[in-house]
Amino acid sequence: MEEEYFLVFCLFTLVIFFIKLILRVFLDLLFDLKLLYLNLNLNLIIDSQFLDVIKFKDNAIIFDALHVPSNLNLAKFLLKELSGIYCFRHVSTGKMYIGQAVNLTARIIEHIRGNKSNIRLQLAIIKYGIESFEFIIVEFVKDTSLLTTREQVHLDWLFSLPKDLRYNFCCGIYVGIYSHSRG
Repeated sequence: MEEEYFLVFCLFTLVIFFIKLILRVFLDLLFDLKLLYLNLNLNLIIDSQFLDVIKFKDNAIIFDALHVPSNLNLAKFLLKELSGIYCFRHVSTGKMYIGQAVNLTARIIEHIRGNKSNIRLQLAIIKYGIESFEFIIVEFVKDTSLLTTREQVHLDWLFSLPKDLRYNFCCGIYVGIYSHSRG
């Protein structure tokens, strides 16, 4: 009787393993399809009237004029459910804030509305207006468990620059305090 229970347990464990594996492959494929969809849309945008809204530089995607509702809606549409490392950059001073997001669309809205946002960045947005900032996608990160590691790479670079070029408070990530845009 114990052997039968053990066999059932092993079979159940194996089935759960394969379900997790299939789910992981499906989620990876879904992320790849979303990036492909983004690339196709960006190719259409390059040939369209949106060329003045979105810029490309050094493998980064730059959204500006986010105070214009159609520009913000385009950014939200293209970044929906994609994760990665982003930067808000004050255009005239070059001062930057670097962050990570599981959902880039939700995160950009949180910053613009002042929810769960860096206080220095918020004060600058209030002072200069969102029209003075660019929202830059530094890199897309498929595996969200790597977001903190990838963000740290970019923060190390940011903190190698003079202090007056950054809104971030510290060069390290405090894991577990709260996570950005999980939903």
